Amino acid sequence: MNTNLITVCVTTFNRKEKLLFTIQSILSQTYTNFEIIIIDDCSTDGTQLFVENTILMLDKRIKYIKHIVNKGLATARNTAINTAKGKYFTFCDDDDVWSNDFLEIFSESAENYDDTYSFCSSIISRDTKVKAISSSFKDFILLGYTPPVASQFYHTKTLKELGGYDSDITSGVDHDLWLTLGFKSYNLLWLNTDLVTVNQDETEDRMTFNVDKRISGIEKSMKIWKNRIGNNFGELFFSFFKNNYQYNTYKKYILLSLKTKDYSKTFSYLVVLPKQLFLLDIKRYFNRKFKNEETLIHPTFTKCITETKLIIRRIEITRK
Repeated sequence: MNTNLITVCVTTFNRKEKLLFTIQSILSQTYTNFEIIIIDDCSTDGTQLFVENTILMLDKRIKYIKHIVNKGLATARNTAINTAKGKYFTFCDDDDVWSNDFLEIFSESAENYDDTYSFCSSIISRDTKVKAISSSFKDFILLGYTPPVASQFYHTKTLKELGGYDSDITSGVDHDLWLTLGFKSYNLLWLNTDLVTVNQDETEDRMTFNVDKRISGIEKSMKIWKNRIGNNFGELFFSFFKNNYQYNTYKKYILLSLKTKDYSKTFSYLVVLPKQLFLLDIKRYFNRKFKNEETLIHPTFTKCITETKLIIRRIEITRK
């Protein structure tokens, strides 16, 4: 049984009303050997007073660090990485909630793999007998997979050796880390289960729900990624990668605008949606619905990659 210390990073910025629920979900874990490092990225809403007077009183495993200026998500996580004492490192956003076996499941999985592996979790296969799939980060990236929100688990040693997250990236912070892991031949075990309840409050002015900020951030990241991806995976793949990123972004906002019944925005997003990928997505939907031939729940968009079938065959499937 794994009993190693796990570092849990919680970055926060002006969201003290939600922070307590997140911390309580971590404190309710069945796995108990962990430390929580709260990184306050220069909040101005009284977060510091709330943490010092309320949250720090809950458990001695909680630590608090405040940035004197706002530095962004990547730098905030790096502060936690540099402070971390745990063998493993994970994070929980300040408005998300874990299932109470989150750390137990990840720690038990990590015990069976060496430090070339990282871990994540979400439903990736319709086959309920599939426990996990594994391959290189490069294979997952080439197939079009992106990091599941708030369900990632790493060796702290690995993150420190990589130098942590790239502080120049403001949008796609997790994806940027996966690209780096892919370039350096690390591996990934993807658990076929959901372990997190992610906040989806569209009334908040968060980057996730602000189209202009999100698109601007993605364009900045693409400029950084262009040479890195082209040099490692080829220029053709970068072209696919960019279009796919754009497609997934606008698709998310289309679904959100439909939910909020803002149909004028729905139309404006549809106009700029990459049409070829839209048609391919519809085709994939009906293939899944009526044929159900694919093991993976997110089939590849990468028709530009001729070795797609070979990549899929390299993926190892662990069954229950």
